[in-house]
Amino acid sequence: MNTHAFSWMRGRAGRYAAALGAGVVALSAVTPAAARPLMAGLVAGFSRWRGRSRVLTLAAAAAMLAVGLAATPAAAATASITLKPASGPPTTKVTVNGAGFGASETVAVDFSSTQVATGTTSSTGTFSETFTVPKSALPGKHPVTATGQTSGLSATAYFLVRTNWAQFHFSPANSGFNPYENVISPANVPGLKLAWTNNSAGSIGSSPAVASGVLYVGTQFNGLLAFSAAGTGCSGSPVTCNPMWTGTIPAQAVTSPAVAGGVVYTTAADGKLYAFRAAGCGAATCNPLWTGAIMSNSQSAPTVAGGVVYVTSGSSLYAFRAAGCGAATCNPLWTGTAVFGVTGGSAPAVSGGKVYVSAYKGVAAFSAAGCGSATCNPLWTGPNIGGTTSSPAVSGGVVYVGVALGFAAYSAAGCGASACNPLWTFSTGSEIVASPAVANGVVYVPDTSGSTLYALSTAGTLLWTAASVNGSDSPAVANGVVYAAASSGALDAFSAAGTTGCSGSPLVCAPLWTSPAGTSIAYSSPAVVNGMVYVGQWTVFSQYLLAFK
Repeated sequence: MNTHAFSWMRGRAGRYAAALGAGVVALSAVTPAAARPLMAGLVAGFSRWRGRSRVLTLAAAAAMLAVGLAATPAAAATASITLKPASGPPTTKVTVNGAGFGASETVAVDFSSTQVATGTTSSTGTFSETFTVPKSALPGKHPVTATGQTSGLSATAYFLVRTNWAQFHFSPANSGFNPYENVISPANVPGLKLAWTNNSAGSIGSSPAVASGVLYVGTQFNGLLAFSAAGTGCSGSPVTCNPMWTGTIPAQAVTSPAVAGGVVYTTAADGKLYAFRAAGCGAATCNPLWTGAIMSNSQSAPTVAGGVVYVTSGSSLYAFRAAGCGAATCNPLWTGTAVFGVTGGSAPAVSGGKVYVSAYKGVAAFSAAGCGSATCNPLWTGPNIGGTTSSPAVSGGVVYVGVALGFAAYSAAGCGASACNPLWTFSTGSEIVASPAVANGVVYVPDTSGSTLYALSTAGTLLWTAASVNGSDSPAVANGVVYAAASSGALDAFSAAGTTGCSGSPLVCAPLWTSPAGTSIAYSSPAVVNGMVYVGQWTVFSQYLLAFK
């Protein structure tokens, strides 16, 4: 190598060394102390290489620095989000709280890859936004992802789409209507198949309750049973499930359970209200948290609303504190009686601060808060047109209830007097004991003698009928399908709108689906939730609890 070329290289190497040295010094001023020994080693190494007339380019030095610094425990930004609530049915409003994003940047929130909200972070990279779970979101886990539009930082949490059928006829209003179902429809209901069953529960007259992935059902002889609603951990062909735990109740005829606040409530023929921990007790058999004394005849399913458990028995309405009383046995907060009595066995309906029960005069309405005394009289009652064990259903400011010879509708607000006439009545010529279901402006109710399912407008006009139904069972409605027990002992599914499988004038509808032969549904109202239909059987077949999917 000639002298001129060598001098040029040595001079350039010197300039590189000076630049690198300055860069290392500058970096050391803003780099954690843990990284500084690494940079010192780089400088020393570079000096040795320079002494040996080696040329180290700035690009190579920068690459070495990048590798070294990446290996150090640098405080990289980490974004995170939380969801509140983290589970619920479609249309649930969810608040997303985020932290660790870039300052004052736009954040896009996606639900299962579809943008549902945007927000702007604070100067510290936090944000809080609310979105609505899409009505079409199917049951199961869905990713919720927040992405900073400037920083590119992203975080994901999961929302569990899950609906509860937490008590008899779905809700405290006893509507019998699940507005969140989006899996089973008139188009695919003919394809329902048995998903799982149980062959040891014994006769079931209870409507199942489904909450937080657990199915609860009352039995005739075996107390309260809790199952995996999805059939998790079950086996065999057909798939057979055993209860996760059993609630000890030393009595027959356990009613439909109600679940609220981590507690499951039910009543039994020994004249008691029972409260169990909904998660069980860690053992196969569980004792109640507390019991409440009611009458020993004609107990209704409990209804839970506003921290109070309401139940009818004998000829009275009982109201208990849902949290119990701190003792093993609790007294009611108050009881309600009506002229000629309340119909025991009629599950109370709670709506708009009032409690409605069937009474021997048709219906009775009480203040849900009581009256300040141990015994309360109703705010108003219906005229003397006869009452049954039909549980009222409240929808759109109207109370619907079965009566001695048909059906009646009352204004939920009353009439300003102690006795109120119905808005309208519909005569079936026979007693109605089942509880009506009300959905999308249509009332569904079966009669006893005629074995007919009636679909009425909320103004009392007959829309369509279906024959050969069991008048003792309360129908249920979800996603355009009405489910009713057949007089043959099966479960039928009809087009709720009367548009499929219906013909003639007046319009008569045939079932879109009928459960398999050998099933008997008598006295059990179905629960339809999360793409499954659950129903108990009363008569002695090998299968007592059925889940269809």
